[in-house]
Amino acid sequence: MSLRVLHLLSNWKLTGPVAPALELAGALRARGHEVHAAVGRPLGDGLEPAGDHARHQGLQVVGGLTLSKHFRVLDNLRDVRRLRRMVAAEGYDVVHVHGTNDHLLAAAMRRGGPRCVLVRSFHGGDVRRVRRRDRLLVTRAADALVVPSAAEEAWARRIRPDLAGRAALLRLSGAVDLERFDPGRLEVPSRPTHPFRVGVVARVQTHRRFEDILAALEELVARGRKVQLVVVGRGTHYDRLLCRPVAERGLGPHVELAGYLTGEDYVAKLLTLDAAVYLVPGSDGTCRAVRELMALGRAVIVARRGMLPELVEAGASGLVLEGDGTATLAAAIERLARDPALVARLGRAARTRALRDFDPARQAAQVEALYERARSEKNAPGAFFSDRPA
Repeated sequence: MSLRVLHLLSNWKLTGPVAPALELAGALRARGHEVHAAVGRPLGDGLEPAGDHARHQGLQVVGGLTLSKHFRVLDNLRDVRRLRRMVAAEGYDVVHVHGTNDHLLAAAMRRGGPRCVLVRSFHGGDVRRVRRRDRLLVTRAADALVVPSAAEEAWARRIRPDLAGRAALLRLSGAVDLERFDPGRLEVPSRPTHPFRVGVVARVQTHRRFEDILAALEELVARGRKVQLVVVGRGTHYDRLLCRPVAERGLGPHVELAGYLTGEDYVAKLLTLDAAVYLVPGSDGTCRAVRELMALGRAVIVARRGMLPELVEAGASGLVLEGDGTATLAAAIERLARDPALVARLGRAARTRALRDFDPARQAAQVEALYERARSEKNAPGAFFSDRPA
């Protein structure tokens, strides 16, 4: 049965959570559903990365909503009225929300308004990222939940055992465009003479442990290991965290600062890597960069933080560090640099994992079933601040 679905994403940037959400919505459209997307409005520069990506997925982008990422009283009041009219006019069966303010708008819209199923996706990967307002909304206003990690699934089961009991709770890692990140799609670019290139794909921020990564590289260079670090990303502390320390440590010949890359340039650069390091999840707790690297068949070294050890199976599809010391990281990089067969085996397993768990088409089938289960419930959808127990 074809469904009419509206996805709400209160962000105009193509951030870590936004791209996979839109790719999943596109896969739902490919299954025969009519799927629309409402995304946040850009702040005057005319760029619409999220809207453009939605259109690329074949989605109809609907306007008329402000969709502030953060709570703003006047914007929210206007959006609730507009959303109520829009859902009634379009006859949406499902409104699928991806952020706290999206959820608040949709929940308020249903109060005395159109009766549609309300599905909430989380993209934090860590229960500590869940706000108190989210807990209240999940308790009172969600008909189904999609969570990325085991920790969030356990949390959801505790506060909404009714959803778990009727299979209205689904755990999905973020989707990846497996065609774009197919290791055989592009010719591998020529690369420098360094026999082993290890990458960091992340926004350059103070909490991302770049000092530990550079210290590990310095230790390896001192041992005579021909290793090159490739950093893909940018940030306001780029000079302080990378440029100056690299110069001060004399690591210039062993570091490539690739900057921020997009499109085919981004994929091509990742293809030049033998492995990658990811120590701290950023604002995207589902670690999109790790999933993309795995889809490309790259071995990944990760810390035991957030959902990283869920994505990378220790010793199977990558290496999971036991401890935070520089020596531990240096030893893991050296282990891979010395064993090309291990790198190849981990890379193949990472690609297999991506095909199994990050495929938008497979995830769309699961989400479609979730929608149907939520719609079939006698009491669904519930009203905002219903009589569900807190």
